Amino acid sequence: MQIEWEIARDIKIFIDKKLWKVVHKSLFIKKLELLQRARTEKELEDLFAQLETKIAQEASFALLSRRGYFSQELKEKLVQKKLSLPAIESAVSECQRLGFLNDAERAQNMIRSYKNKGMGPRLIAFKLKQKCGARTYSNLETGAVDIARVYLQRRFGTKPLEPKEKQRAFRALQRRGFDLETIYGLLRD
Repeated sequence: MQIEWEIARDIKIFIDKKLWKVVHKSLFIKKLELLQRARTEKELEDLFAQLETKIAQEASFALLSRRGYFSQELKEKLVQKKLSLPAIESAVSECQRLGFLNDAERAQNMIRSYKNKGMGPRLIAFKLKQKCGARTYSNLETGAVDIARVYLQRRFGTKPLEPKEKQRAFRALQRRGFDLETIYGLLRD
């Protein structure tokens, strides 16, 4: 069995002149020599699986050291690096086990951040769905009226609004993700 590789944009690994795998250049470039130890194709596959799992964990740690991710976001990043799904799943579960990856805590932090920016529950739910998939969070509705009131005061002041300003305020609150009941309740006052 002869193992060769071709380095271009990605690394192409050949076994007996047949293409076997295509891997990400920056992740595997320094580790290719380890594959030369394998004597059979089965040994090569086992060795490659171990190596790929280790590389996926290292890549996960590197990504998480820069900023926080949801599990789904981290998986997408690792898929872009041409890692196999079993290696990705192993790396993500290891990060969760070590406490580096906590979707519920990250979601709560994002909810708090978006509420502080004056966003309504519908917009927050939409942004969370974009980031981490379909999930429901119970505390999105709490404090929506107060958040909308603070946003209106900051944007339009405390004086009573004229009809044109009410229309602008209505549209602004809708864009921010507040429901009609909350908006009508605030603008009637």
